[in-house]
Amino acid sequence: MVVNFGKTFIVGFEGDELTDELTVKLKEIDPAGVILFDTNLKDHSKTKILISELKKLLGDSLLVTVDQEGGKVQRLRNISYELPSLLSIGIASRKSTNDNSFLFSREVLINYAQALAFQLKDLGFNFVYGPCADLHLEKTNPIIGSRSLGDDYRIVSEQLKVIIEELKKESILTCAKHFPGHGDSKKDSHKELPLVTRSVVDEIINLKPFIAAIEAGVDSIMVAHLMLEIEHSSNLESSFIDESKINKEELKKLRLMEYTPNIVTSLNKELISKELVYLLGFKGLIVSDEITMKALSAYGNYTELAKKLLEAGNHLVIWNSNIDEALEACQKLNALEVDDFKELYIAYERSIEKIKETKSKLLNKKSSYVYKEDYFVNLILNSFDDEVDQNSKFIDKILINRHPKLEKEKIQKAFENIDIDYLDSSSVNTSRQNILIILFQASIDDLFAIEKIKSENDIFQVSTDTHDPGSRINILGAGLLHYKALKKYLIKEMP
Repeated sequence: MVVNFGKTFIVGFEGDELTDELTVKLKEIDPAGVILFDTNLKDHSKTKILISELKKLLGDSLLVTVDQEGGKVQRLRNISYELPSLLSIGIASRKSTNDNSFLFSREVLINYAQALAFQLKDLGFNFVYGPCADLHLEKTNPIIGSRSLGDDYRIVSEQLKVIIEELKKESILTCAKHFPGHGDSKKDSHKELPLVTRSVVDEIINLKPFIAAIEAGVDSIMVAHLMLEIEHSSNLESSFIDESKINKEELKKLRLMEYTPNIVTSLNKELISKELVYLLGFKGLIVSDEITMKALSAYGNYTELAKKLLEAGNHLVIWNSNIDEALEACQKLNALEVDDFKELYIAYERSIEKIKETKSKLLNKKSSYVYKEDYFVNLILNSFDDEVDQNSKFIDKILINRHPKLEKEKIQKAFENIDIDYLDSSSVNTSRQNILIILFQASIDDLFAIEKIKSENDIFQVSTDTHDPGSRINILGAGLLHYKALKKYLIKEMP
């Protein structure tokens, strides 16, 4: 059997050009697709050329993939227009109809999906890692937060359907993430392995958006790197279950399932096969979250991890920009004897079949969408928490904490002619100033600095990721659109 495990890889690389050295490596790996990051995407025209050259080198059916969600996760922020966070979209679509009902506006969701599809197709992308199907259940979650549509699984499930169906109309391959739900974790799997403990009821609640995504025809599902524990002793006859209309038969099936203990979800064959494939009935492409994330660091080197991910039931293994390590893993896996690793080769054949099925859906369809920045700015305005109990005053200064997601130049662009500085205990020397403080995942030191500044100045504190009770307003996303909406809001509040 002639095999090439590179065909099950999505690889990244450094730089924004297809160099001779990179060409040699890509040809040897011959990956199913590539993933592009901010470091690859520096110029609109160069990106279009790069993607075109990649397709010429590796074939027109190459999966050209990207993390493009809106808000704090959008790789195209420097070469295309910006999009609001999913949480802003989720809240705005509900508020535009009725604050306290199950109803929501399809128009808002369709506009978001069309804007996303247009910018992807314009550059040559055909596969997006989104939308997030995670529920915003843990407000201190450091990695999901504003990437989620909301915390009500019933509404989020219906909103997901609209987005996925619209993206499919526009011929963009979709990926619901991060199965079996990352929204109730308290740790970032990029940095460490989160432990999530759920009752059976909680597990079903987290699965409901993924069920909706499957019903909508989502092309792929990304499996998260989590340590999941299910408490099987939970009461299946509680009134909550009846009120929430959760299917009891699903609960019974899930309650009978046993998982291999002490193994991360993306490497758990039983979880993937029993829960995702059997219980949820997913027949599409299963994608691992990035192999380079620290949550997997205890499970072996990259070659071992790639082998384990495929054997567990993932069809695609995503790499970061470390193409040399992807190439090394490819070479080592290709050197393994079929008779000695039968399970791996069965997994390989299954993966190749699913990848071919997915690639057969690729179509080259033009879009006539026209982006309207004001439309999205106003949507974000509708998503703000209405907590301001007094009129805002003229802003003398803006302070931001040091975080890469708070892009100082973007804030300066939105708030012209206002001084912007980084937050620390000596940030403000003159007392009684009117200060706007914009935060993203503030540290303890940041909070101490704010308390000192509060004692001498009038401050308007804003959070741009998760809900922060210490902030006067939570804008649920960090990006130029969000800052423009914030400025518009403050001006509206001024006497």
